[in-house]
Amino acid sequence: MLPQLCEEVLKAMRNLKYSKSMLNSNKQVFSMLLEFASKRKEQFLTQSLIEDFLEEKFSFSYGMLVSEFSHLTIIAVRGMKRLQQFASSGHIQKMANPKEMHEWSMDDYGMLCSYFSKQEKYGLAENTIRHMKHRLQHFYECLKAMGMTTILTVQKDVFKNFWISMQGDSARYCQDKLYCLGNYLRFLHREGYLEHDLSDMLPRVKAPARKSLPAIWTKQDVEKLLSCIDRDNPVGKRDYAAYIIAAELGLRVSDINNLRLDNLKWDSSTIEITQCKTGKLNVLPMTPAIGWALIDYLKHGRPECSEPYVFLTGKVPYTKLPATALVVALKRYRRRSGLFIGRKAIVAGMHSLRQSLAHRLLDKDIPLDMISEIMGHTHIDSTSPYLKIDIDGLRDCALSIEEVRRYATENI
Repeated sequence: MLPQLCEEVLKAMRNLKYSKSMLNSNKQVFSMLLEFASKRKEQFLTQSLIEDFLEEKFSFSYGMLVSEFSHLTIIAVRGMKRLQQFASSGHIQKMANPKEMHEWSMDDYGMLCSYFSKQEKYGLAENTIRHMKHRLQHFYECLKAMGMTTILTVQKDVFKNFWISMQGDSARYCQDKLYCLGNYLRFLHREGYLEHDLSDMLPRVKAPARKSLPAIWTKQDVEKLLSCIDRDNPVGKRDYAAYIIAAELGLRVSDINNLRLDNLKWDSSTIEITQCKTGKLNVLPMTPAIGWALIDYLKHGRPECSEPYVFLTGKVPYTKLPATALVVALKRYRRRSGLFIGRKAIVAGMHSLRQSLAHRLLDKDIPLDMISEIMGHTHIDSTSPYLKIDIDGLRDCALSIEEVRRYATENI
């Protein structure tokens, strides 16, 4: 019964030490759900009930980016996922915020250190390893919820419960977590920690091809975004300069965060930076708009400190920007300017600014190898996926039905 399920989930959240405000917010959402179900005379949790509830009460439907909505909507979507998880497995997990490995690895810290040391020797980027750690943290949080302290004693039912805990996650997200876990299990078997390769016990997930398209930022869109930034305060000056760099040069957010003062070559009006992802040196022009925005920030917005990075936090202690600072701020500015809000299958994050630059270059008939050089790719194959946003160009490649029939007749 739905009322009992809601009470059980709230009880489980209390046991996991969720904050009082989080408990109250979930209680509010569950009360709304119970009232909604009562009007429909439904007593059990169903997928259709959840979808209709979120649509009617919060104007949210699956496929939209939940981060674009209000705080209560985010609470509601996650609350529905908790109800689904508890109904399926009898327990819920607290969201696994990234922590240091020694905080979540329990008895397996040594094995994990050995595993990630080998990944570093294979040449995996630091960001990739951080991503893999977070995925494995999800699994270890599940082990902890089941009262276990090591992966060496797991049985098939553990993987089943881990799979159930993903209830409500996208197929691609599930596939990603299972891939990281499978790779780790194969390592444990090869190194002799596990007698058998347990990766064969993991569920198989078929994730559909990525349907989402990056938002295409026109010149007017970029101007609208920049115009809503308050340049009278230091943080606004910083964000304005960072987004101009992203829009006009297509730098990755990681490279913008790691941009150092000595990367700014004022004599040659260039920005020379070794990219975090590829390790490749990229030399880009410092356009007048970028130059003046940087000067305004460096002279009137950037705190005076010994940090070598261009963009710093707005509060003491002044340090390099956190990885997600510009990403989160962009969402806030997009809401303020009304850009790409609530649109399904449209991704409008920092990387979409980079992809929009590639789109503009394609529109100008710039050769793909030259675009690859501008974007700082090590291989032209990395640039090819950007063609998916060139809808007009793809349309020109389409064959008519008559052409297909003629070709088929000639080649039979």
